[in-house]
Amino acid sequence: MGKILIILILIITSTTVVLASDWFGFDGLLFDKDSISKYENYPYSNQDIYSIWVQYDYENMKQGRNIISKWKQLYPTLKTSKFQYLVNCDNKTITLKHIVHYNSELNSLDSKYYDDMALHWESIIPDSQGDMWYMVVCKVYKQSLTN
Repeated sequence: MGKILIILILIITSTTVVLASDWFGFDGLLFDKDSISKYENYPYSNQDIYSIWVQYDYENMKQGRNIISKWKQLYPTLKTSKFQYLVNCDNKTITLKHIVHYNSELNSLDSKYYDDMALHWESIIPDSQGDMWYMVVCKVYKQSLTN
């Protein structure tokens, strides 16, 4: 996890304008640092919640092949999906807010949006993808705001 954190720190704190809207990551898991934002819409809460968009490039993923094959059964032309996660930095939880599946021409195959009142928050498991997004948002990104 230490190597991942160092890579993420270098990516997020990069000030190169050319890279500002590019997707970064490894093993088919990508994120856009410009997509990270404070999520102010969550009702009845003054907690520290951030939104991050993550892209799964299925052709380049080495892990999670069983999940990919299940998605491919539903969408035979599936190439990539984008997920919007909400990360609660105060209590270290995560939830899925929005998902969009795309084919190789980047046409939307399906989209699912979850209303704020229907979100299912889960504790972040150490060394999981959720933990990686927590580190990106709550440790690296927030720290870059104060520098």
